[in-house]
Amino acid sequence: MTPEQRLALWEESQRQFSLMEDAAMRRLHPDFSDYQILVELVRARYGDELASKIIDISANASVD
Repeated sequence: MTPEQRLALWEESQRQFSLMEDAAMRRLHPDFSDYQILVELVRARYGDELASKIIDISANASVD
């Protein structure tokens, strides 16, 4: 398998994983908005600190 083929396989695997992760989060939180799902996906992948920053930025943007 060429490096290009490996990269294409990895990209497709990542895309499929992201779709499954999104679907699982929506099953866990069916009442959440798209934004809330995004925050929870960020929390699951990158941790509470980054998710909290997203929430803070959003809160500050809505105040302006």
